[in-house]
Amino acid sequence: MGRLPPLLALLAATLLMMSVAFADGRPTVFYDSHSYSVMGRNLIEVVEEYPASIKFKMYKGVNWGDEPVPSDRMIDPLVMGARSALYGVLLHGAYLIGSLWLLAGIQSFLAAWVVYLLWRTIAPKAPGWSFLVMTAAVVAGTSLSFFTTFAMPDVFAGIGGAAFVLLLTQTDRLKRREIVGLWLLSAYAMAIHKSHLGTGAVMAVGGAFLVWLMGLPLASAGRRMALLLSAALLAWFAGFVAEGTYHARTGYKLGHPPFMMARVLADGPGVAYMRYACAHGETYAVCKYQDNVVRSTNIKESVELNSNLILWSDRKTLGVFNLADRPTRTRLEQEETRFVIGALKFDPVGVTLTALENWGDQLVSIQVDDPLRNPAVYLRGRYWKTTFIPQMIPNFDACRPPNDCRPPFRFEYLADWHGAVMIATVLLLAWRLSRRDVRKAVFARGLRTDDEAARVASVILMLAAVTLVNAAVCGMLSGPFARYQSRLSWLMPVGAGLMMCALPMGLPALATWTKRMVSHVLERWERLRAQPVIGRFLPPLNGHFARFCVVGGLGFIVDFSVLKAVVGVGMSPIGGRIVSFLVAVMATWLVNRAWTFRFHAGQQSLLKELSRYLAVQSVGFAANFGVYTSMVVGIAALQGRLLPPMIAGTAAGLFINYLGAKHLVFRRRASAS
Repeated sequence: MGRLPPLLALLAATLLMMSVAFADGRPTVFYDSHSYSVMGRNLIEVVEEYPASIKFKMYKGVNWGDEPVPSDRMIDPLVMGARSALYGVLLHGAYLIGSLWLLAGIQSFLAAWVVYLLWRTIAPKAPGWSFLVMTAAVVAGTSLSFFTTFAMPDVFAGIGGAAFVLLLTQTDRLKRREIVGLWLLSAYAMAIHKSHLGTGAVMAVGGAFLVWLMGLPLASAGRRMALLLSAALLAWFAGFVAEGTYHARTGYKLGHPPFMMARVLADGPGVAYMRYACAHGETYAVCKYQDNVVRSTNIKESVELNSNLILWSDRKTLGVFNLADRPTRTRLEQEETRFVIGALKFDPVGVTLTALENWGDQLVSIQVDDPLRNPAVYLRGRYWKTTFIPQMIPNFDACRPPNDCRPPFRFEYLADWHGAVMIATVLLLAWRLSRRDVRKAVFARGLRTDDEAARVASVILMLAAVTLVNAAVCGMLSGPFARYQSRLSWLMPVGAGLMMCALPMGLPALATWTKRMVSHVLERWERLRAQPVIGRFLPPLNGHFARFCVVGGLGFIVDFSVLKAVVGVGMSPIGGRIVSFLVAVMATWLVNRAWTFRFHAGQQSLLKELSRYLAVQSVGFAANFGVYTSMVVGIAALQGRLLPPMIAGTAAGLFINYLGAKHLVFRRRASAS
């Protein structure tokens, strides 16, 4: 670490990863945090009350108040199987010892540790400061800090993914105690959520195959696969023991809601199968709720919302699982696998295509949402304020009305910022991995000779594989929930940072390549302009057009700022767009007449010039507004996000606005200049 000792560097990185909580004033929680806390408290009390807690049998006929473990009465066995008691022990134990700040510190430290090990093994010659610079950049540009300080197991998807990659690619550069620690961390990550277990199992086999393809000896790849599979086996056994303990004590098996059934129904093919099966003698429990399912899935929203309605809505016309009595809930859980297989047999193409679509939706859903909830939401209704959540949240009294303690982060801005960072990351990685030194190392199976470029490529490809597999496991089996992908979207920017620390980036080559690409674009543009018809509508890429684009950029900032302001005070995104357009038109008219077309070859009435400019801009705005409105109204994933539709609409109207301004409004100035 150079001048900075490793432990001190890790502590500094831990504080960086807690920066969101410091800015917010507290770590964040979710509705499910209560369930995890209950499960953790239950397991802690079982240990504290041993052996009496093990000997007791809570079968039917026994009063719930008679059990020696008080938290038993807080557990719904039909639901809590989806909430790991092993993560609950960490959450509730940290709360008992030192509040959720301790939990945030532990999760942040573990994330800092795996990133540090990746940095140390991939870039052993990098200067010590580069680790903290890389960490600060990842914290500033990704969702990492939002999830390290989130009282949910989600961050362990990314922490575990990084541990998987280290065990598969870097064991020869790790100390024995570090390998043991990563093995235990991998097992814990897989034990606390079934999606982590699925990702780990796939990575064990697929990742070992990938490093073998890149030159790692077969025996070494097999040992690394066995190491990760043994961690998966330990995770499964730990979960089996925790659930078995509850069953042995109480006589009840822990179940889980039918997530896959809800997802297949919300996708659409499951509804067709349900109607057919229920009309032809099948006795599925869901047949009783056919009308509710149809109403839920007819709502033109995302699969996430539709499946949530099916599972958790308490409206008599929409819900299913939450409305059912205990025997019906049990039947829904027991029939889930048969129903999903039946739907797959009934419409294999439809189920497969929607599953692939969910995979794609999950892959690009990197926006932070659940960690941004206002803690005051847990005071609403009769139930949530009676849970552990108000007790767990540090300084929760500041959230009680009339106070407001919502996080100081806007969902739309974060979504756009994180999306821009991810796009830049992917482009940077694609460019650097396509360079000759990396291509040569990969195709030559460079891991066989310990080629540094091959090692870096193997780590980055493995991080990308974790990202893809997680999207497949979550999107295809549960449904595209944004939280499931944003929790580990930071892995790819970490890979970009590692690459910059480990490999020469070839900035002169990048500059040459960029210059060559610009020359190609200009050449093809001029060829298009040479065409007799098309060329009449394409502007020359000269100073006029460049200045017009700069002014357009300023107008875009004005347009977007005004739009956000008027939407913030209650206007609709459609009506607010008209107001923001009028303000932006005035701003761009003034700058264009003063700079873009500033040379005078005569005078004309300002009012006449403004009216012409407004008329021309209105034509361009019609194209702009059409694209903007169609995206705002027609794309569910853009609900609440105004920047992407604004960019698309502005691009649609750019050429119309330029040609009209040059040839109709400022034509004498343009010709004179």
